[in-house]
Amino acid sequence: MTIERAFASASDTLDQTSYTQVNSMTLTPPSGTYLAVFSMNVKFGASPGGNILKIAVYLDGSIVDHSERELLDNASLTDMNTGVVTSALVTTTGSEVVEIKYIIDGGSMTGTNRELNLLPAPNTNYQDTATGDTTTTNNSFVVLDSMTRTPASGTYLAIFTASFSPGGDESAINLRMREGGTAISASVVTIWMENSANPSSYCAIVVARVTPNGSQAIDIQWQRWNAANTETCHERNLILIAVANDADIVEVGGTRDVQSNYTTDQIIADMSIDNLGNVDYLMFFTGSFVTGVITTDVIMTFKVFSDSSELTTDLRRTFEQEDSVDLSWSPIFMSGRVTIAKLNDDITLKWSCSTSDDSRSIEERNLVLIREAPTLYKMDGITKDNAGVALGSCQCYLLKDNGDNTFSFIAHQVSNSSTGAYSFTGLLDNSANYQVVAWKDDSPHVFDVTDHVLVPVAE
Repeated sequence: MTIERAFASASDTLDQTSYTQVNSMTLTPPSGTYLAVFSMNVKFGASPGGNILKIAVYLDGSIVDHSERELLDNASLTDMNTGVVTSALVTTTGSEVVEIKYIIDGGSMTGTNRELNLLPAPNTNYQDTATGDTTTTNNSFVVLDSMTRTPASGTYLAIFTASFSPGGDESAINLRMREGGTAISASVVTIWMENSANPSSYCAIVVARVTPNGSQAIDIQWQRWNAANTETCHERNLILIAVANDADIVEVGGTRDVQSNYTTDQIIADMSIDNLGNVDYLMFFTGSFVTGVITTDVIMTFKVFSDSSELTTDLRRTFEQEDSVDLSWSPIFMSGRVTIAKLNDDITLKWSCSTSDDSRSIEERNLVLIREAPTLYKMDGITKDNAGVALGSCQCYLLKDNGDNTFSFIAHQVSNSSTGAYSFTGLLDNSANYQVVAWKDDSPHVFDVTDHVLVPVAE
């Protein structure tokens, strides 16, 4: 199984008043359980009319109710760029279609860069959901209704998605994830729109790598911030995807503010991961950005690079603060499959701004990469003397042929003391040739080497 991917960057006019497939966003995966994740750039119209766009995951023609997310435009936010994101845990028998559909109650918006992914989730997973609205007037952090789970001990990808409606009058909402009662500092996301841009609704996502011990809860907290309003959260879910091997999920976070007014791509501080190995990952980037008093629209574009090359344009995400909206926080996010071409390649996130005139900052942010459980390979053999009799307790070194007259050391072990058997397991790569070098310090000293064209087999 692999990380399934449907993607597109061409414009899609979102103007249908009954649920309609977002162009190209459909997959029919093999049987199994999957984490479905979708994100897309959305641009408001030239004359927004206070319309509500909703998106949702559909499975076999039926809506997954708790995956519905909404985006409400506003008359003051002309041509503004923002985004939508949703998630769901789905199980198929191999014939059901997983797709993303939308509906709008009037007017139109435009969808551009977008991607639907299905991450195989064959281990123990958890999903907590809610379909009704919930509200808060609490100025301190409290657990968001229904968004808590105490899983079995292990390593998990924790992902939360929802849509929110700030209450107005400089209203703001803070979100964060906790593990065992301790806040994950890099997971904080803030939604704050000034009064001129209300009413409004926005999507948000929080993602983190968590390792609960079996008695610790994973939960989502929220708080009303800065004003005496009622904040609303709509449909939502919290999903935990169990990871078989700790090495299959990596994370870096940042909590110090990063400011930039560069109009060319700049590396986002703390948002780089090195030496990932040449496999596919599902990538999540989450956070929020804030502007000061601005004189023109501020557009921020986020991109993903592998070494020096930008990955596909459907992974680009653009978020904007319109010039009538000062001192506002907006959630930012990207999700999609990334392919690492070489063993020592890295992933780096970069951003650029449409203007150098006004200030803008990225605040708390998190980058999480999870790979599908890889196919593992092994190399077996027996150490023998020159008469072909098993010779135990030999030092065995596995070397990989780099194809340029050099070899890389991979692993070492000692062959069985009586049978001479050795087995190198957990190998990730069977596309190269290997050789085994073995020796035994004894009387006499014994040394030998295999052919250098050995190929591992699946475990």
